[in-house]
This record gives sequence, structure tokens and C-alpha cells, in this order.
Amino acid sequence: MITHANRSGRTFALPIDREGNTRDLISGAAPIVSTGTWTDGVSRYGNGAYLFDANTKYLSFASNDIFRLGDGTQNFHVGCWFKRYANNTTPILFERFTPSVGYYMQLPNTSAGSPQLYISGVAGSAKNVPGPAGSTPVDDVWRYICTQRVGDTLTTYVDGMAGTPVSWAYTLLESTRPLIIGAYNGGGATASNSYVQGFEISKPGTLLDVTGGKRPLR
Repeated sequence: MITHANRSGRTFALPIDREGNTRDLISGAAPIVSTGTWTDGVSRYGNGAYLFDANTKYLSFASNDIFRLGDGTQNFHVGCWFKRYANNTTPILFERFTPSVGYYMQLPNTSAGSPQLYISGVAGSAKNVPGPAGSTPVDDVWRYICTQRVGDTLTTYVDGMAGTPVSWAYTLLESTRPLIIGAYNGGGATASNSYVQGFEISKPGTLLDVTGGKRPLR
């Protein structure tokens, strides 16, 4: 059952139950693909978290405008809790991306480097928005990562620490693909190899949480 609660004009959607059964935000049906491994007792908060430890393991939610980061130049927040299980070649935490259109969050594939959000708008506007120095994921440690747009500035945060802000005065071009959590649904060694919890998209009037762990809104 999908749980909704309205607070201060924002909508919180929780399409996941204590046993990890997921539901599409719109129809109430199961996701198109649900191959992440629900793990009880492994969580930053709540009951458990999904583990995505293979390239074919991810949650896929039907394409819908509810997963848009924003309309035009609208402010937004997109992020999640994650705990890395192991490294990978091109680990993707979440994406709604068609080549050169949309967005994805990528973890570094070495012992150095920072997570970053890749975002694409009109031609020539593609940007990487890096997390702060020293934010390389560590195995078995929960981290919170998010990217926010405020006006013409994009900033990626890890555990509340800001990366270098990126000036970006473009209109975001949105992919029509499903929202994918846990890997990139396009082949390659893209499994996040992470537990993921509390993925959310926040924009004026709306907050969506599609991976469980009910908690107070910010």
C-alpha cells in the first residue's frame, strides 16, 4: 500500500512496505523490473535496504513526469542514502538518462575521486557536478549524497559537505526513460554495488521517496 502524508504543502510518497514490496507511484502496480535484493536489518534508518550487487539488479519505475527533476529551470533536490558493498568499473546509483539527455549519479571507480551528478540540458550544456574533496565512498559506511539546483547553481553534497558549485543557467532536458535505481539499464559494469535507501526527488510542492525508510521531511 502506498502511504501518503501531506506536510506544509509537500507530498511524501512511500511505495514500499516492511517486506520490501515495491509499488509504482502512479498505478500501484509493481515496478517494471524489481531485481534488487531486499535486506532486512541493513539500513540507515527503518527496516532494511536494497542491495544492487550485479549489473542486472536494479529497480525500474515506469516513465512518468513525476520523476522529472524540474520544469525548465525549476529548483530541485535529488539524492539518496547509500552504503557501498564493493567497487565497480562505472558504478551508477540512479539514473534517468538517454545518451546526452537526462541525469545520472555516478560513484568514483577508484580509491580517489568524488561522486558526481551528470546532467544535460540543451546542446553543449552537459556538466559534471562533483561532490566535495575527500568524499570518496568507503565500503560498509552509510553516506548521504544529493545534488541541488538553486537558481542557476548546481551543488553536490555528501553528508552535508558541499562540492564546488557549478554555474548552470540552462533548461534541463528530461529523458523519457524509466527511473532506474541501482545501476544503469544499458549494459556495462554499472552496478552501484551498494545498499540504497531513501532515494528522493524534491521540487517545489513535492517530495518523493521510492526506496523505503519512512522518516521526517527536512
